[in-house]
Amino acid sequence: VKNDDVIINPTNSVPSQFNESVETYDDHRIAMAFAPLALQSSITIEEENVVAKSYPNFWKGLESVGFNKL
Repeated sequence: VKNDDVIINPTNSVPSQFNESVETYDDHRIAMAFAPLALQSSITIEEENVVAKSYPNFWKGLESVGFNKL
């Protein structure tokens, strides 16, 4: 964390076969926290639209850096 930025460096320590479902419990922070993990593995974020509370274009922002939302 630097000022208001969070810097996430890629790592090879997450197995590509990691395939989990993340329950958000109606909390946008959980969806946003686990979304970068999907850049390296296959995860499902339940209730994906919960991010609209604080960042309606969150998924579009991730797509701009290579995230593929199914």
